[in-house]
Amino acid sequence: MKKILLLLSVLFIGQTAFAQLATPEEIGEMLGKGQNVEAVKAATALYKKNKKNPDLICAIARQFLANEDFDGATDFALKAQEASKNKSAAAHLVLGDIWYAKDDAGNATQEYLQAIELDPNDPTPYIKYANVYKDKFPNEAVAKLEALAAVRPDIDVNLLIGRCMSKGNHMKRAVLAFDKCNKNAMDIDDISDYAFAAFMSGDSKKALSLADFGATKNDTASVFPRLRLYALTTLGENEKAIEASKTLFATIGSNKPNFLDYQFLGSALNGLGKNAEAIDAFNQAYSVAPERHEILTKIAASYSLMKDFDSAVSTMDKFFSIVGAEAETFDNYSTVGDIYMAKARAIGEADTLGLQADSIAMQKAIESAFEAYDKAIAKKPNSFLGYYNKGVAQYAFHNPEGALVSFGKAAEIIEASGVNKPYLKAAYSYMGNCHKKLGDVETGKEYQAKADAIQ
Repeated sequence: MKKILLLLSVLFIGQTAFAQLATPEEIGEMLGKGQNVEAVKAATALYKKNKKNPDLICAIARQFLANEDFDGATDFALKAQEASKNKSAAAHLVLGDIWYAKDDAGNATQEYLQAIELDPNDPTPYIKYANVYKDKFPNEAVAKLEALAAVRPDIDVNLLIGRCMSKGNHMKRAVLAFDKCNKNAMDIDDISDYAFAAFMSGDSKKALSLADFGATKNDTASVFPRLRLYALTTLGENEKAIEASKTLFATIGSNKPNFLDYQFLGSALNGLGKNAEAIDAFNQAYSVAPERHEILTKIAASYSLMKDFDSAVSTMDKFFSIVGAEAETFDNYSTVGDIYMAKARAIGEADTLGLQADSIAMQKAIESAFEAYDKAIAKKPNSFLGYYNKGVAQYAFHNPEGALVSFGKAAEIIEASGVNKPYLKAAYSYMGNCHKKLGDVETGKEYQAKADAIQ
């Protein structure tokens, strides 16, 4: 009887000890609660009972990694390597992830390469390797994924490349890869990435088509009406864009529209001449993202479209005051110039309405426009557009001499670059008209002929 009781006692103690061993997930919970000492004790006890199980030891390491305890993660990853006699691809994956979390790309990729060598059929280390290089070295990332195709022809590597290039912000390359995939086999996230990449690479028509396709797969996902809003606005289909915004806002329910949602809605409203509503939308964007002060430039442009030029100028002044030196860019100074030019034109239009134009106010607006364009040119002296915009303003307000100089400089820059031929054609045509206004008809004809020769 004593022997039986002793045996039962030993079994009970053994079962109790076994029951007290924590799982990797429970160890992770301890770490998440800040119970580090208890977690290390539990992990050590679990390891001692499983010294020959590298996969379980790797699972322990991952719990430490998930809680940013890199020392603990490294310790157990190395124990997993030892348990496998350095033949565990999983251990190298953990070590690679640790290095990557520590922003050490070189050591991370070396560990991933070791994992590939040990298990060349596992796509995970290829994907992780590509992820490291996707931002700055996309060719290296793509090459590694293409190497996977040689050993795993059953995997759609183009889909992996599309995902990788999309995350690396190489949108045109992402689209080229996604184009090779069967979109009917894609999941919703891949379709949305495909559509977004198309939009960001400038192909709004493809983005719209993909958004429409995605909506047939899932009509409750907000990403597709959102992309429809963005693409339709960019394509100038403003009525449809506003309808898409209504669908989007209904779809997201209690979630707030984001900054870009309101921004594109505002642009669509402006496109329909609903400038006051556009300003409301832009102000909503500003309230959602108060750090995005650039939206003030769109509000200013909307006021200008309403011919409320004082509000437009004061809004730009507010923008420059808030942002400071960072606001002093080519685009922002060009916006100011455009506002003053619109003001000068509006004053000049008073004559056509039988009213007396305020010549002093118009001249002041013109001078302010030229001053803004000159500031824009100073920011980008090698850009043709600043000179071109100033030339248009000079020509419109009867300064052919100044316009000839500005268009000449614009043409010089365009000729040297070999691009932007439509602007070169227009510049030559303006120069021809300037010469004619100055009485040099023959030279004017020569420039017009140069303009006509550009197809």
